[in-house]
Amino acid sequence: MMAAVSETILAAIRENFTPDQVSAVADLVASYGERPHEREVERVRMDIVKLSNGNMDAVRKLVGYAKRDYRDVITWAEYSKKKP
Repeated sequence: MMAAVSETILAAIRENFTPDQVSAVADLVASYGERPHEREVERVRMDIVKLSNGNMDAVRKLVGYAKRDYRDVITWAEYSKKKP
């Protein structure tokens, strides 16, 4: 089952992953934002997709990082040359 992510996020997932991975990636990405302290949901989800470079394992790791401190993912995606 594909989790609820925006059309923008879904389009980014489709651009970066194979068709058979889209649903699983959407589910993983959608797991960020389930808790009240998980802020800037759309931005962080997009940054996760961008940083993952089409790698499902990277999505899992990045979601974990975001759940601990979403600012790390934003920094890596938008401000840093160093990536996780």
